[in-house]
Amino acid sequence: MSENRFTGSIPRSICSATSDLMFLDLSRNELTDVIPTNLVTCSELVILNLAQNYLEGEMPEELGNLTQLQTLNLNENQLQGVIPPSIANCIELRVFDVGNNRIQGSIPISIGKLADIRILNLAFNKWQGSLPQELLNLTNLQILDLSHNNLSGFIPKRMGKLNAMANQSQTDQTEMSLGGRISADVGPDFLIKFVNQVTLWIKGRATPYPKIISAFKFMDLSYNKLSGSIPEQMGDLKGLIALNISNNDLTGSIPKSLGGIVQLECLDLSGNMLSGNIPADLSNLRFLSVLNLSYNNLSGLIPQGKQFATFEASSYLGNANLHGVPLENGTLTSGWGERGRQVQWNSTGVRDRDGDADADEMDRWWVVSVGLCFGVGFASVIAILCFHLKWRYKCFALLDSFIQYLMLSLPQRSSL
Repeated sequence: MSENRFTGSIPRSICSATSDLMFLDLSRNELTDVIPTNLVTCSELVILNLAQNYLEGEMPEELGNLTQLQTLNLNENQLQGVIPPSIANCIELRVFDVGNNRIQGSIPISIGKLADIRILNLAFNKWQGSLPQELLNLTNLQILDLSHNNLSGFIPKRMGKLNAMANQSQTDQTEMSLGGRISADVGPDFLIKFVNQVTLWIKGRATPYPKIISAFKFMDLSYNKLSGSIPEQMGDLKGLIALNISNNDLTGSIPKSLGGIVQLECLDLSGNMLSGNIPADLSNLRFLSVLNLSYNNLSGLIPQGKQFATFEASSYLGNANLHGVPLENGTLTSGWGERGRQVQWNSTGVRDRDGDADADEMDRWWVVSVGLCFGVGFASVIAILCFHLKWRYKCFALLDSFIQYLMLSLPQRSSL
């Protein structure tokens, strides 16, 4: 029943038709109102997908009674409040997606009890507080997206102990399915369609992935307020395909251990306050196709050769003391700053932070001045033509002469 134009609320009687309902997909409709609490009567429900609607209110506490649930997708609604602690009862959950809502508060420690979870998407909400240590209990976690929130504190050092992300081996694709009992009934292709649908921000754009195979490992902590240094243990996540920790308040140096994540294809550390040299160890990442280290305090010579030969200057913008290829003339002269704001660099290659506000103010006044001059000039011409009869005659006579000239010259050119 997905991708229709159903409106109104979810019928309260939707589970009364059959007590054996296992799959309920009402995604991509125009449903409103709250999630009905009597969904708990669907005790055999395995997949519940209500994504991309206009559902509001809080997640009902009764969802915790759906103990057979393995996929819960509430992405892109207008849900508020907090995640009910009872969600810890859904110990079979493998996909938990509540991204793109208005959920707030701290990430509940009860999520740490979902030992079988593979995909956890809490992005684009209003989470606050630090990353709970209980997240590190999710040893089967392969996709973690906590981006675009207000999370603060340090990145736990034990983050590198997430076993599934640390494992380089490509396990059997059916490992991401819902289990043998269901697979025998409906087939793995049906399961993959429902279980593994997810939209991720990767390589700078939102990309829907209709199938997520078990080899795909992804972590996104971007656009938060995380501070401190990047733990050296992050390099133990050798199975990662993409790592995004951009736009936080991270300091310290880039860990050399990141060069050991040999399958990494995308690395974004931009918009922090990282310092020191770019580790030459990163050149060992032979699959790396996207690198963004812009707008930090990095210095020294950019490593040369291997993958670094493929990156453009945009990968290094906003690091005043970096030099070497591919920066023009060895140093950076201008670019676009955080949140898309243009920044200026002085003749010594140092960012002119004090002049940013003045430059923006001058730009605004320049635009206003041009608009005013054009408006005044146009109004003056109209006023003269309206109130000065002699000038109006001359203007129309000049226009008439110009038209006659065009009319006479066109036949001559066509005859040539």
